[in-house]
Amino acid sequence: MLKINQRGETIVEVLICIAVLSLGFGSSFLLSNHATKTAASNGYYYQAQLYANQQITLLHAYATVNSDFRSQSSWFSMKQDGTLSASPQTIYPVSSDGINYVIKIQNTLSGLSRSYNVFDINVSWQTGSSGSVMGSLDIYYGT
Repeated sequence: MLKINQRGETIVEVLICIAVLSLGFGSSFLLSNHATKTAASNGYYYQAQLYANQQITLLHAYATVNSDFRSQSSWFSMKQDGTLSASPQTIYPVSSDGINYVIKIQNTLSGLSRSYNVFDINVSWQTGSSGSVMGSLDIYYGT
């Protein structure tokens, strides 16, 4: 029998409403969290590209002046003045997220050709606390 004076919601309706709202809020939180991580990852990748381009510019500028790096068969990096650093260069940018970038270059055709060289420029980014690699970028440059 249907009561005409019935008012309010039943407990089942309220629970269904809470469940639907929880799903909506939960999915929007996950979506925004994923978007934040993607934006941060893109920022790290962009910064790695800038460091790699800087090394390419140095290789290009000092390719005719300094031929020491053409005979390098192990990993190295270049300093701002064009001198070689025999070990990979670690850059600690001023940031609050604690990400470090390691830059290293290797001549992939060392000893094979004196007139043409292909350099593998590798930039990896890692967490400062544990040192675990979060990502890596390889760019090849020919001179």
